[in-house]
Amino acid sequence: MDNSISAKLLKINEDDENHATLLINGLSIECFVNSCPYATEIGKTYPIELTLYLSDTYMLSRAKNTDPIVEKSSKG
Repeated sequence: MDNSISAKLLKINEDDENHATLLINGLSIECFVNSCPYATEIGKTYPIELTLYLSDTYMLSRAKNTDPIVEKSSKG
């Protein structure tokens, strides 16, 4: 993984094991798990790679507020 970061696994959806809640740098993020090569446990921290995916049905528009909500600070 070239852009790996660490994330704590907070929750796995009971109905869909590919839907997980992760804690990354103090922020809780709900994501879709594309693949996981090992068994996981709630509460443990794992190296992950995030990819932003927007399907064709999303509509984007410019936000009035220009203050950054999420920003990349470094690779470490």
